[in-house]
Amino acid sequence: MTAINPHTDLTEILPTDYLRVHVAYADATFAFNYFGQIYHPHARMWAQTQLADIIYTAAEYAYSRHGWHLIALDALRVTEAQGNMYAICERDFANAAAKMGKPVSDLVAPAGKGAHPRGWAVDLAPILPDGTLIDMGGHFDQFWRPFSLRARQFASRTSTDTEILQRRADLEKLMNDAGEKHGRWVSNTISDEWWDFRPIPDFYRPIQPLANGDLPLHMRLLPGDALPAREVAKPELYVIDENGQRLSIADTYAAHRPPSGVL
Repeated sequence: MTAINPHTDLTEILPTDYLRVHVAYADATFAFNYFGQIYHPHARMWAQTQLADIIYTAAEYAYSRHGWHLIALDALRVTEAQGNMYAICERDFANAAAKMGKPVSDLVAPAGKGAHPRGWAVDLAPILPDGTLIDMGGHFDQFWRPFSLRARQFASRTSTDTEILQRRADLEKLMNDAGEKHGRWVSNTISDEWWDFRPIPDFYRPIQPLANGDLPLHMRLLPGDALPAREVAKPELYVIDENGQRLSIADTYAAHRPPSGVL
């Protein structure tokens, strides 16, 4: 398999005028993180350099075409972290997976599988410049209600099904176009999650997945790593409720947890 050189092949995903960055699994209080403290609280977001270029260009396209910004939530995910997430998913979301007719591995891949441990996948979402999340018919890592790209009904109180389907198509198109500009096509249709973009498996499978110990100390992700403390500005995110009110995600944390009967 092709080995990754972290010093030359990976780069940190940093905020730009049109891109915000929040390392979701480093923040146990983040409303859309169901896995707890998977990463070190000072962990940074890393990705293959070519994928980083795609993300930056896609954020520019998102703004120029739709007036959106993008927020990046996860990219490189070392094998140990993915294994921990798979175990949690197997424990807590088996019921939800069964209701959707999916194996748990369709929700989170086992350790070392897929594009995340190779730095070739990114989880992201569109937002308005004021931090309001765009209604995509479900949110990042939502393992209930329709998150599948095959879904056609969303039970949204603020958007029609047609509007949501068009936004998903728009996000896919701008990521496709950014990928083509940088020589590596990426899509969310491969993972079946509207927020997850990656190239085809035949491209990334020959690349060796990364364990935490494969990374230099400052790039490591796991809790317990001796990472230097740093100031992290968490992007303030908002949702629009059924009454048209703009509510902070931080103030509506409980509303984004799995409802009774799912787990």
